[in-house]
Amino acid sequence: MKTKLALLLLTPALVFAAPARQGQGAGAGSPANPNPVRPDCPLNTVTAATPTTLPVAALVGAVEEERMARDLYLAAAAKWDLPMFTRIAQAEARHEVALVRLATTANVSLPAAQAGVYTSANLGELHTALMALVNESATGALKAGALLEETDIRDLRQLQATATDDPTRAVLANLERASGHHLAALTRTLASQGITYAPQILAAADYSAVIATPGQGRSQRRGPGRGLGLAVGNGVCDGTGPGSATCPVNGTATCPVNGTGRGTGSGTGTGYHGGR
Repeated sequence: MKTKLALLLLTPALVFAAPARQGQGAGAGSPANPNPVRPDCPLNTVTAATPTTLPVAALVGAVEEERMARDLYLAAAAKWDLPMFTRIAQAEARHEVALVRLATTANVSLPAAQAGVYTSANLGELHTALMALVNESATGALKAGALLEETDIRDLRQLQATATDDPTRAVLANLERASGHHLAALTRTLASQGITYAPQILAAADYSAVIATPGQGRSQRRGPGRGLGLAVGNGVCDGTGPGSATCPVNGTATCPVNGTGRGTGSGTGTGYHGGR
Protein backbone atom coordinates (compact mmCIF):
# COMPACT_ATOMS: atom_id res chain seq x y z
CA MET A 1 0.00 0.00 0.00
CA LYS A 2 1.11 3.52 -0.68
CA THR A 3 0.80 6.71 1.21
CA LYS A 4 1.28 10.27 0.21
CA LEU A 5 3.14 11.04 3.33
CA ALA A 6 6.89 10.64 3.23
CA LEU A 7 8.70 9.42 6.30
CA LEU A 8 10.48 12.05 8.34
CA LEU A 9 13.35 10.67 10.34
CA LEU A 10 13.41 12.26 13.68
CA THR A 11 16.17 12.96 16.04
CA PRO A 12 14.36 14.79 18.81
CA ALA A 13 15.49 17.80 20.66
CA LEU A 14 17.62 16.21 23.33
CA VAL A 15 17.76 17.31 26.91
CA PHE A 16 20.99 17.68 28.77
CA ALA A 17 21.69 18.15 32.42
CA ALA A 18 23.53 21.41 33.02
CA PRO A 19 25.70 22.51 31.56
CA ALA A 20 26.06 21.55 27.88
CA ARG A 21 24.96 23.17 24.74
CA GLN A 22 22.39 22.77 22.13
CA GLY A 23 23.57 23.23 18.56
CA GLN A 24 21.95 24.53 15.47
CA GLY A 25 21.88 21.63 13.06
CA ALA A 26 20.38 20.26 9.92
CA GLY A 27 16.85 19.83 11.05
CA ALA A 28 13.39 21.29 11.12
CA GLY A 29 13.11 22.92 7.76
CA SER A 30 10.79 25.52 6.38
CA PRO A 31 7.28 24.73 5.14
CA ALA A 32 6.18 24.87 1.54
CA ASN A 33 6.34 28.13 -0.35
CA PRO A 34 4.96 29.37 -3.66
CA ASN A 35 8.31 29.98 -5.38
CA PRO A 36 8.60 28.60 -8.91
CA VAL A 37 9.89 25.06 -8.91
CA ARG A 38 13.15 24.22 -10.68
CA PRO A 39 13.07 22.10 -13.86
CA ASP A 40 14.92 19.29 -12.10
CA CYS A 41 12.12 18.93 -9.55
CA PRO A 42 8.81 18.64 -11.43
CA LEU A 43 5.64 19.13 -9.45
CA ASN A 44 4.10 15.91 -10.71
CA THR A 45 6.81 13.63 -9.32
CA VAL A 46 5.41 11.26 -6.70
CA THR A 47 7.41 8.97 -4.41
CA ALA A 48 5.52 6.72 -2.02
CA ALA A 49 6.93 6.03 1.44
CA THR A 50 7.85 2.46 2.28
CA PRO A 51 5.16 0.96 4.53
CA THR A 52 6.51 0.14 7.96
CA THR A 53 7.00 -3.55 8.68
CA LEU A 54 6.21 -3.25 12.37
CA PRO A 55 3.17 -5.29 13.43
CA VAL A 56 0.12 -3.15 14.14
CA ALA A 57 -0.03 -4.03 17.83
CA ALA A 58 3.67 -3.23 18.32
CA LEU A 59 3.31 0.08 16.50
CA VAL A 60 0.27 1.12 18.52
CA GLY A 61 2.08 0.17 21.73
CA ALA A 62 5.14 2.20 20.73
CA VAL A 63 3.06 5.29 19.99
CA GLU A 64 1.24 4.99 23.31
CA GLU A 65 4.52 4.51 25.18
CA GLU A 66 5.77 7.83 23.80
CA ARG A 67 2.46 9.46 24.71
CA MET A 68 2.75 8.10 28.22
CA ALA A 69 6.29 9.45 28.50
CA ARG A 70 5.12 12.88 27.39
CA ASP A 71 2.25 12.80 29.89
CA LEU A 72 4.61 11.81 32.71
CA TYR A 73 7.15 14.54 31.99
CA LEU A 74 4.43 17.17 31.62
CA ALA A 75 3.08 16.16 35.03
CA ALA A 76 6.59 16.36 36.50
CA ALA A 77 7.14 19.78 34.91
CA ALA A 78 3.87 21.07 36.38
CA LYS A 79 4.80 19.89 39.88
CA TRP A 80 8.54 20.53 40.15
CA ASP A 81 10.69 23.47 39.16
CA LEU A 82 13.09 21.58 36.90
CA PRO A 83 13.03 22.93 33.32
CA MET A 84 14.50 19.72 31.97
CA PHE A 85 11.12 18.02 32.44
CA THR A 86 9.49 20.44 30.00
CA ARG A 87 12.26 19.95 27.48
CA ILE A 88 12.06 16.17 27.66
CA ALA A 89 8.28 16.32 27.33
CA GLN A 90 8.70 18.31 24.12
CA ALA A 91 11.15 15.69 22.84
CA GLU A 92 8.73 12.88 23.68
CA ALA A 93 6.03 14.67 21.69
CA ARG A 94 8.41 14.62 18.71
CA HIS A 95 9.05 10.93 19.27
CA GLU A 96 5.32 10.38 19.05
CA VAL A 97 5.12 12.34 15.80
CA ALA A 98 7.79 10.13 14.23
CA LEU A 99 5.95 6.96 15.18
CA VAL A 100 2.58 8.33 14.08
CA ARG A 101 4.14 9.01 10.69
CA LEU A 102 5.32 5.41 10.57
CA ALA A 103 1.76 4.32 11.30
CA THR A 104 0.55 6.50 8.44
CA THR A 105 2.76 4.64 5.96
CA ALA A 106 0.77 1.47 6.67
CA ASN A 107 -2.63 3.14 7.16
CA VAL A 108 -2.70 2.05 10.80
CA SER A 109 -5.43 3.65 12.89
CA LEU A 110 -4.28 4.84 16.30
CA PRO A 111 -6.33 5.32 19.47
CA ALA A 112 -7.19 8.89 20.33
CA ALA A 113 -4.70 10.52 22.68
CA GLN A 114 -5.99 11.12 26.18
CA ALA A 115 -3.63 11.92 29.04
CA GLY A 116 -3.32 9.03 31.45
CA VAL A 117 -5.45 6.69 29.33
CA TYR A 118 -3.79 3.89 27.34
CA THR A 119 -5.14 0.77 25.66
CA SER A 120 -2.38 -1.37 27.17
CA ALA A 121 -3.08 -2.40 30.77
CA ASN A 122 0.66 -2.83 31.40
CA LEU A 123 1.34 0.70 30.19
CA GLY A 124 -1.41 2.06 32.41
CA GLU A 125 0.05 0.26 35.42
CA LEU A 126 3.52 1.59 34.64
CA HIS A 127 2.15 5.13 34.35
CA THR A 128 0.42 4.79 37.73
CA ALA A 129 3.58 3.52 39.41
CA LEU A 130 5.79 6.21 37.90
CA MET A 131 3.30 8.96 38.75
CA ALA A 132 3.53 7.89 42.39
CA LEU A 133 7.25 8.68 42.24
CA VAL A 134 6.62 11.96 40.41
CA ASN A 135 4.19 13.11 43.10
CA GLU A 136 6.51 12.05 45.90
CA SER A 137 9.39 14.47 45.24
CA ALA A 138 11.53 16.08 42.55
CA THR A 139 14.10 13.34 43.16
CA GLY A 140 11.38 10.75 42.73
CA ALA A 141 10.38 12.38 39.44
CA LEU A 142 13.97 12.14 38.20
CA LYS A 143 14.10 8.48 39.15
CA ALA A 144 10.76 7.88 37.44
CA GLY A 145 12.10 9.48 34.28
CA ALA A 146 15.27 7.38 34.38
CA LEU A 147 13.28 4.17 34.79
CA LEU A 148 11.00 5.20 31.95
CA GLU A 149 13.96 5.86 29.64
CA GLU A 150 15.47 2.48 30.50
CA THR A 151 12.15 0.87 29.61
CA ASP A 152 11.96 2.84 26.39
CA ILE A 153 15.47 1.82 25.34
CA ARG A 154 14.68 -1.86 25.94
CA ASP A 155 11.40 -1.65 24.01
CA LEU A 156 12.89 0.28 21.09
CA ARG A 157 15.62 -2.33 20.74
CA GLN A 158 13.00 -5.06 20.59
CA LEU A 159 11.12 -3.13 17.90
CA GLN A 160 14.30 -2.71 15.87
CA ALA A 161 14.77 -6.47 15.95
CA THR A 162 11.18 -6.90 14.73
CA ALA A 163 11.21 -4.40 11.86
CA THR A 164 12.61 -5.53 8.53
CA ASP A 165 12.61 -2.25 6.60
CA ASP A 166 15.46 0.24 6.87
CA PRO A 167 13.36 3.45 7.27
CA THR A 168 11.59 2.04 10.33
CA ARG A 169 14.84 0.80 11.83
CA ALA A 170 16.41 4.21 11.32
CA VAL A 171 13.55 5.98 13.11
CA LEU A 172 13.72 3.54 16.02
CA ALA A 173 17.50 3.85 16.27
CA ASN A 174 17.21 7.64 16.44
CA LEU A 175 14.60 7.36 19.20
CA GLU A 176 16.80 4.95 21.13
CA ARG A 177 19.71 7.40 20.98
CA ALA A 178 17.43 10.17 22.19
CA SER A 179 16.32 8.05 25.14
CA GLY A 180 19.97 7.48 25.97
CA HIS A 181 20.48 11.24 26.07
CA HIS A 182 17.51 11.64 28.37
CA LEU A 183 18.71 8.86 30.64
CA ALA A 184 22.17 10.43 30.87
CA ALA A 185 20.70 13.84 31.65
CA LEU A 186 18.40 12.54 34.36
CA THR A 187 21.05 10.43 36.08
CA ARG A 188 23.60 13.26 35.95
CA THR A 189 21.09 15.51 37.65
CA LEU A 190 20.59 12.88 40.33
CA ALA A 191 24.36 12.56 40.70
CA SER A 192 24.62 16.32 41.22
CA GLN A 193 22.35 15.78 44.23
CA GLY A 194 24.62 13.05 45.57
CA ILE A 195 22.35 10.23 44.37
CA THR A 196 23.68 7.31 42.34
CA TYR A 197 21.02 5.83 40.10
CA ALA A 198 20.96 2.03 39.95
CA PRO A 199 19.60 0.67 36.67
CA GLN A 200 16.53 -1.53 36.97
CA ILE A 201 15.93 -2.62 33.37
CA LEU A 202 19.27 -2.50 31.58
CA ALA A 203 22.22 -4.63 32.60
CA ALA A 204 24.77 -2.64 34.57
CA ALA A 205 27.39 -2.74 31.81
CA ASP A 206 24.82 -1.80 29.16
CA TYR A 207 23.55 1.09 31.27
CA SER A 208 27.09 2.38 31.84
CA ALA A 209 27.79 2.24 28.11
CA VAL A 210 24.59 4.16 27.30
CA ILE A 211 25.23 7.05 29.67
CA ALA A 212 28.94 7.16 28.77
CA THR A 213 28.29 7.52 25.04
CA PRO A 214 30.00 10.70 23.74
CA GLY A 215 27.51 13.53 23.51
CA GLN A 216 25.10 12.15 26.12
CA GLY A 217 24.62 15.50 27.16
CA ARG A 218 25.32 18.41 29.28
CA SER A 219 23.92 21.93 28.77
CA GLN A 220 21.24 23.96 27.29
CA ARG A 221 23.33 26.74 25.72
CA ARG A 222 22.84 27.35 22.03
CA GLY A 223 25.84 27.19 19.81
CA PRO A 224 27.07 25.99 16.43
CA GLY A 225 26.89 22.29 15.87
CA ARG A 226 25.61 19.51 13.66
CA GLY A 227 22.08 18.67 14.60
CA LEU A 228 20.05 15.68 13.63
CA GLY A 229 16.65 17.14 12.97
CA LEU A 230 13.06 16.56 12.25
CA ALA A 231 12.73 18.43 9.02
CA VAL A 232 10.80 19.19 5.96
CA GLY A 233 13.88 20.22 4.05
CA ASN A 234 14.89 23.59 2.75
CA GLY A 235 16.31 23.18 -0.70
CA VAL A 236 15.82 23.07 -4.44
CA CYS A 237 12.41 21.43 -4.76
CA ASP A 238 9.46 23.61 -3.88
CA GLY A 239 6.57 21.60 -2.47
CA THR A 240 3.76 23.37 -4.18
CA GLY A 241 2.42 20.28 -5.95
CA PRO A 242 2.05 16.58 -5.13
CA GLY A 243 5.34 16.20 -3.40
CA SER A 244 6.37 16.10 0.24
CA ALA A 245 10.02 16.27 1.27
CA THR A 246 11.58 13.38 3.16
CA CYS A 247 14.39 14.31 5.56
CA PRO A 248 16.84 11.61 6.60
CA VAL A 249 19.17 11.80 9.56
CA ASN A 250 21.37 14.61 8.31
CA GLY A 251 18.46 16.88 7.52
CA THR A 252 18.83 16.56 3.74
CA ALA A 253 15.47 16.33 2.09
CA THR A 254 14.48 14.50 -1.03
CA CYS A 255 11.59 15.80 -3.00
CA PRO A 256 8.65 14.91 -3.20
CA VAL A 257 5.34 13.42 -2.07
CA ASN A 258 2.66 15.77 -0.78
CA GLY A 259 3.44 19.39 -1.47
CA THR A 260 4.55 20.11 2.08
CA GLY A 261 8.22 20.77 1.69
CA ARG A 262 11.13 21.76 -0.47
CA GLY A 263 13.61 19.23 -1.73
CA THR A 264 17.32 18.71 -1.45
CA GLY A 265 18.81 20.97 1.16
CA SER A 266 19.66 21.30 4.82
CA GLY A 267 17.01 22.45 7.23
CA THR A 268 17.30 25.11 9.88
CA GLY A 269 16.19 22.98 12.78
CA THR A 270 17.58 22.81 16.26
CA GLY A 271 19.98 19.93 16.76
CA TYR A 272 21.97 18.88 19.76
CA HIS A 273 25.55 17.83 19.82
CA GLY A 274 27.78 16.47 22.53
CA GLY A 275 31.43 16.14 23.33
CA ARG A 276 31.68 19.48 25.06
